[in-house]
Amino acid sequence: MGEDLSTSVGSITITHPEPLIAGDLVTVVFAYRVGASGMREGGRLRVALPNPGWGEPLVPQFYFWDCFQRGKARRYTDYDRVNTTARVVSNSRTAVPFLTKWAGFREPFGFPRRWLKNYDRWWIDATLEDDGLSEGDEIIVTYGDPKRLPLSAQIQRFADERLAFLAYVDVDGRGDFRELRDPAASFRSELVWQVALI
Repeated sequence: MGEDLSTSVGSITITHPEPLIAGDLVTVVFAYRVGASGMREGGRLRVALPNPGWGEPLVPQFYFWDCFQRGKARRYTDYDRVNTTARVVSNSRTAVPFLTKWAGFREPFGFPRRWLKNYDRWWIDATLEDDGLSEGDEIIVTYGDPKRLPLSAQIQRFADERLAFLAYVDVDGRGDFRELRDPAASFRSELVWQVALI
């Protein structure tokens, strides 16, 4: 019998408006709930947008003189544009998520082609600093945080029949990423409707 990942490493819930309209501004929330294995300091939640046609995730930027600081000691600018945020929900732990973003492939692009999952896309990493997390704690990553103005998180401008949001977790911080699946939202076929321009 296979391992129940939702029990051991946790589960993901991904929410977004439906239908997705090409070119619209959008908010997508990735809510990860920690499993029985817990999550150590240095553990990472890695989530991804469907492709690089989506607006670039703009994560908080720290002051350059704080480059050696970590966690709560790191200070962020108030003038750089931000559209992607992360927070931790925990009753007992003091972990702080550090956000980074990058564009690329999940693995080397080989054969057979797996266009839906292994394609160039925007990735967002939330790395735990200062502490780890316990079972039931949450990391919530919001792409298109409505509290951050002006809004700039945007759906791709072209129609697509199928899209996939991806999510992985490395609970030990050793680079051993396990795939998380939200059967209700993240891996079903998605329709992106293109609005006719007159």
